[in-house]
Amino acid sequence: MVLISYVTLIFNAYYNPVLDDPLKHLPKADLAAFGWLSSNIPMESEVWVVSCASDWAVDLVSEWFPALARRKSILTVQGTEWLPNGEFARMGKAWAEIRFCYRDENALSCLEEYARKHALNYTHIYLSAPDSSWSCSDGGNLYRLKHQLEQAAHYRKIYSEKQVVIFAREEQNTLETDSSKQ
Repeated sequence: MVLISYVTLIFNAYYNPVLDDPLKHLPKADLAAFGWLSSNIPMESEVWVVSCASDWAVDLVSEWFPALARRKSILTVQGTEWLPNGEFARMGKAWAEIRFCYRDENALSCLEEYARKHALNYTHIYLSAPDSSWSCSDGGNLYRLKHQLEQAAHYRKIYSEKQVVIFAREEQNTLETDSSKQ
């Protein structure tokens, strides 16, 4: 019986990439961006991590973001199973609901409306694509969201590589005040 358990453990460790080394399955672009973020944005930043993962349970970018970037991710489900008041179920539902915005023609408006409706505060948006096409296998299109963020006056691109782009969210009240001074 013990021998079977050891054989199973060895088999899984060899053939199961999750038990192998999860960090080597994270795209190098994300690992580099995590390092950059941890050195270049304030500790109190709250980041909205957007990836092409088909389910929160396989979203390695969101899962590892808080530990490796050392910043808060507002919609990372992993780790919330230990929190009280149904936080795990709420976060899982939010992660699934927001996926519809990636398919929307007005992806950025959809995200911002969702954030307003659910009182989500964030200072940055982190986009991670599986490749340079920015298309997700489930029909989502991060290219559209990326383009809309690049065009929006209240977001500023602060980091850009082929597969990762990070935007700082500017305070809209500040933007309105600054433009009224001119």
